[in-house]
Amino acid sequence: MEVVKEDSLNESPVTVTAGPVVYGATKSSAMRPNVVYIQWVHNGQASSSQTITIQRRTEHKETATWHVEAGFSYSGSVKASAGILTIANAETEHKISLDLKGGYRKEVSKTETFSINDVVTVSPMKSVKIEWIITDAVQEVPWTSTVTITGNFFVRYRSASRSATAYFSPGILKYDNPLQCPAMNRCLYTAKGTFTGIQAHETHIRVTEYDFQRNRRRSLASAARTYTIPLSLTPHTPAAKTLQHFKYSTSEENIYSYLGIHFFNIVASVLRVTGLWS
Repeated sequence: MEVVKEDSLNESPVTVTAGPVVYGATKSSAMRPNVVYIQWVHNGQASSSQTITIQRRTEHKETATWHVEAGFSYSGSVKASAGILTIANAETEHKISLDLKGGYRKEVSKTETFSINDVVTVSPMKSVKIEWIITDAVQEVPWTSTVTITGNFFVRYRSASRSATAYFSPGILKYDNPLQCPAMNRCLYTAKGTFTGIQAHETHIRVTEYDFQRNRRRSLASAARTYTIPLSLTPHTPAAKTLQHFKYSTSEENIYSYLGIHFFNIVASVLRVTGLWS
């Protein structure tokens, strides 16, 4: 969709502003365990237990990602202020600027270093598999941002289901109209997308015990027992925050077809109306 301003209406400039990103109810949430370290220990002694100290350090990346699914652009860019949600309590930590162009993807990441220093006891004539696991909480939340257009303009409408384009006054377009026009020369458009947050939730050591394996091939029978050792999810070092910007490299038309929804491209131009209809 393209907004075009008439030369004869220069006294009424076209302006476009975006409201803040508003988050809806959580669409989906899940816990995703990740095995970050594995170690095998074999104790072939008949009567003595063996202790092993596990000392490891790993980097873990937490991300906040915004996908723009029903997008809007005007003179190259329309930006909205978005608060970053935390997974635990869904409160705003700080704000970033989010481009509302269709197909846009933005990611903010935070890398933390976690460490462990724990002792595992291996019973006589046992082999154990030691796994360090960090479980992420993954949450998807829909968001919207209301874009306000004021001034005198025509709308060039295009959708994935129509190959041709045509120009309309916003109030004349009866079907599939993405705009709401509550007043003369004032229309609203709702940009939409999905926020995805990934954050470390808990960490533990999982110990799986087997009968002693002399050849250590690890083609093991059923485990004798499995137990866990809870760990503290405290970063070893201060978090290193990085900001990364991503945009899909597919063409605009491919983005329309891929997502199966209408993206509306609003571009301000000073063009002659007679030229547009020719």
